[in-house]
Amino acid sequence: MRFKKIPKSWLIHSVQLADVAPAKPGAFGKSKVTEGQIIEHVRVIEPKHALSVTANNEQSSVSAVLIHQPGVSTDCTFKIGEQLIFSGQLYEIVGVKQMYELTKLHHTEVELSYVFADKTGN
Repeated sequence: MRFKKIPKSWLIHSVQLADVAPAKPGAFGKSKVTEGQIIEHVRVIEPKHALSVTANNEQSSVSAVLIHQPGVSTDCTFKIGEQLIFSGQLYEIVGVKQMYELTKLHHTEVELSYVFADKTGN
């Protein structure tokens, strides 16, 4: 299948990878989130409400999809379980789908699940 290249003008968002430190013993629900690599020129489509099912038959709720295009977006490898910050909200990566044009990677669709209200854990 042939895809047209996604125009850079459509890739208007930036996200930031997040490092989440576990809560200290006795500090219920107070994980510390620190900011990591900034990924520019992506598109985040929200809200999206769907269920994602893994090969292990695990289900997770998808609340947004991030579109990442090689050669335009900041170079990055996405891994399931990583977290990122978009618009002050923390999301967890629950799925990564690579879309190919014949044998060449065209773009990556990253399925995101909403974690909590803001990046400070409140």
